[in-house]
Amino acid sequence: MKALNFIKYALFVFFTQLLLTYTSVSFSAEPVPPKVIGHVIWVTGSLTAQMPNADIRTLKRHSAVYEHDTLKAGPTSEGKVSFTNHSILSLHENSTLKIDQYWHPEQKESSGFIKEIMHSIRDGFRAITGTVTNN
Repeated sequence: MKALNFIKYALFVFFTQLLLTYTSVSFSAEPVPPKVIGHVIWVTGSLTAQMPNADIRTLKRHSAVYEHDTLKAGPTSEGKVSFTNHSILSLHENSTLKIDQYWHPEQKESSGFIKEIMHSIRDGFRAITGTVTNN
């Protein structure tokens, strides 16, 4: 009888530890927040942003712009975005800009080593200041 109770107790402890291990792993894996790469300076009309597999966000002054965002300016709309590398991008009406990759090492900010890969899907945009490269 004692052997049977010991086996039951051992199995109970084993499965409890197994359950706690897997539930703690699944709850501790928090999603990584998206990387903020800039902020909206101003908007007239409508400017939206959307990350892959996410809802569309309406941008306004001081809204964050994230890596992998697709920015869209509506009809009769314009906006300016300031990036962390101090470049400023102007979006014009009916334009769409997809930010595929943005890299700017904080420690080398003064060296000007900046990498931005962006695609203008429709219409145009203009880089006002800073460095925009395709390297």
